[in-house]
Amino acid sequence: MSDKISPIYAPSLYWFAYEYHRGLVTSNDDTPAQTLDHINPQWVRKKYSSILNKFEVDLELDIRSDEPSQNFDLLVGADDERATVDFSTKQDLEGFIYPQCLHDSYALNLNIYQPETPGQDEYKLADLAQFNPGNCFKPSPDSASNLGQTLLLSAYLNTNKPDNIRDL
Repeated sequence: MSDKISPIYAPSLYWFAYEYHRGLVTSNDDTPAQTLDHINPQWVRKKYSSILNKFEVDLELDIRSDEPSQNFDLLVGADDERATVDFSTKQDLEGFIYPQCLHDSYALNLNIYQPETPGQDEYKLADLAQFNPGNCFKPSPDSASNLGQTLLLSAYLNTNKPDNIRDL
């Protein structure tokens, strides 16, 4: 096995955050339970802005405040199509956001990626820090309605298949 760190190609970061927007929410301390009962477009805008501002991206999001069903896209858009907003950054990254309402919770999705062709335009591991400027994906302090977040980083590797499966 080689000690050389292989370059990666076309890195992509997926961020998913989940938050209650309806129902009874209790906290871990002695504060009384809180009832959430409406869509809060301002909260959704603020959550995305806190991340996109670190990438120097300013998007005006048109978030719906009505509730047409139990599960729906939060961005105002065509009813038959997935409502997303694409963006580009000054760091030559591209991405999209796709917020949804899933029954009683928000499901916020952001994908940011380096558009490249596998096998060309090497990307150094040290450069991955640009995918998290200012530690923008650090979870906010716990609130009673926060359900958590998931970060998934993917990339292509330009390596040959080993002869022996144990060498993977």
